[in-house]
Amino acid sequence: NSDEEVGSPTSRQYIEQEAARSDAVLILEPSREGALVTWRKGVGRFELDIQGVASHSGAAHERGVSAVEELAHQILRLEAMTDYGRGTTINIGAIQGGSVVNVRPGSAWAAIDLRVSTVKEGQRMTQAILGLNPVNPKATLLVSGGMNRPPWEPSSEGDALFERARRVGKSLGLELWSAGTGGGSDGNFTAALGIPTLDGLGIVGNDAHALTEWVDMASLPRRAALLAELLLDLGT
Repeated sequence: NSDEEVGSPTSRQYIEQEAARSDAVLILEPSREGALVTWRKGVGRFELDIQGVASHSGAAHERGVSAVEELAHQILRLEAMTDYGRGTTINIGAIQGGSVVNVRPGSAWAAIDLRVSTVKEGQRMTQAILGLNPVNPKATLLVSGGMNRPPWEPSSEGDALFERARRVGKSLGLELWSAGTGGGSDGNFTAALGIPTLDGLGIVGNDAHALTEWVDMASLPRRAALLAELLLDLGT
């Protein structure tokens, strides 16, 4: 799937159509050090545009309204919404603002990443982010976006599919266990439809998106064998 990393904007409808006529969905995302994935957090993507008033930083400092200053306030406000106890995280992944050093910045922008464990929490956080108000009343905020991937919450059907894979793995001499992750995948879409979904069937590795990201090349034949035997088992 060529657009999964940006949220599957064009492929989602086809994935959901295929899932709706399927008994189970197997996702070949990388495995977290050998685990199979049975739940994932939902993903929200938002953009924050701030308009201030540009002015000369020396001759007319008091006439300006710094959009960058307002952005700094909003970043701190957003980051403070992270609640590890709820499984909720906010990340300000990219920012822009201002033009040159001697101009009070009239505009600023930020990209916001939200991760939540439940649909209810996604609704609560979406309302909180879209409802942001400026600290400086002379600044203007425009917030857009919403949930991109629904949370994949644990289910008895998903657990039963994992147990089937675990038994298949045991027949191959593999000890498998279940885990969840804050990263999203196309499994979020299929699990939200109520289709039994199992993820993490790909190559073993860890440290995704970091300079230390690694994969265990020796795991390739083992994971291929697991997938093949699981497909045969599901087909019986």
